[in-house]
Formats: sequence, structure tokens, C-alpha cells
Amino acid sequence: MDFPSKSNSQAENRDKLRFVFPSGQRPLVKYKLISKQVTVPDNIYDAALLDLSEEGACLLGNLPERLIYELGGGAVQLGCNLYLKDNMIKVLSTLRWFRVVEPNEFQFGIQFHLTDELQHNIQRFLIRHQLDTRRLSRKGLAP
Repeated sequence: MDFPSKSNSQAENRDKLRFVFPSGQRPLVKYKLISKQVTVPDNIYDAALLDLSEEGACLLGNLPERLIYELGGGAVQLGCNLYLKDNMIKVLSTLRWFRVVEPNEFQFGIQFHLTDELQHNIQRFLIRHQLDTRRLSRKGLAP
């Protein structure tokens, strides 16, 4: 299900650098629901990071079904810890879309609330990861 955009000027930009993690190498994300408007459980949830871009991510994990529409409407946000290699990045995010994979498991997209420092940390990770990946594949091709 897609949720309506808050404004027409916030069109999704798929031209940004994006990395899709292979099945056996998906980093862990821990997240908590945060809201000043709605009562939310105090649980910490685990998810697998499917892909990461400068502005958001796609996760595979659990969402409380009773709060799906509050999450989509922005009344509930996700406080996430992204565990990327030796680095942990904290980010506040909003649910943009979700899809039921199986009972109690969702694939969902989140949009980050970016600060300059957060954007820099994510860009640095994406660029380093891309360089490391290329370096590994070049070694395999060398005579």
C-alpha cells in the first residue's frame, strides 16, 4: 500500500545512489516506534536492510498492524539504528509504503529525516561500499 505524499513537491527521486544488499549480507536494523499523538508499544523491533539510498531504505521486518495507518499518516515515526559494517547510524524516519510478505512480516520503505551530518554519513557509507565492491570484482578479473 502506498501512502499519499505530504506534498507534490516531494516526488521520489530514484536517481540518488542506492545499494541493494545481497540476501546473505543484509545488515541489521533495530527500530522503535515514536509518537507524541498515539500510544505505541515500547518494543524494539529487528529488520533486515534490503536496500539503502541517501534518502531512505527498504526493510524486511515486523510492523504492528494496529498502527499501520498512523505510521503511514506520519503520526508515528520510526527511530532506527542502522548497523552498517563497523558503523551504527541513528536516523528518524517515516513509513512511505508497505507490503505484506507473510503474516507478521512486511517489506516496507522508509524516508529519512535528514540532517547534513546524517546525509554525509550515509553518502560516505554508500561510496565506500561501492568502491569496496568494485575492488573485489576487479581482483577476480585480473590475470
